[in-house]
Amino acid sequence: MELILTTPEALAEIVEQAMRKCQRQPPAVDTPASNHLDLPSAIDFLCQAGFSISSSKIYKLTADGKIPHRKFGKRLIFSRDELIAWAEAQLRSRPDGSEARAAIAQSARKKDKR
Repeated sequence: MELILTTPEALAEIVEQAMRKCQRQPPAVDTPASNHLDLPSAIDFLCQAGFSISSSKIYKLTADGKIPHRKFGKRLIFSRDELIAWAEAQLRSRPDGSEARAAIAQSARKKDKR
């Protein structure tokens, strides 16, 4: 066992450096040069593009095969390009908002039955 003598200030600096080193994260899947996104990055990407979506909604869409994705082990991976194309297709398929109105009406009927 090695005994090291130091000052409180030097010890604080050593601890601070060690904490900074521990807090460094490995590069995420979502890097600017990468076209691939993990689930949280895909949600952020879609939200930044104006498509508010929750993780539960994405899980449902992936289970139904309605959103482009790939699986890597248990992880869901999304392509930026495919997400953009998918989001734009969603806008084109609902030009008059009829599906949204139907969903709101259905939700209102459910509330009336309670």
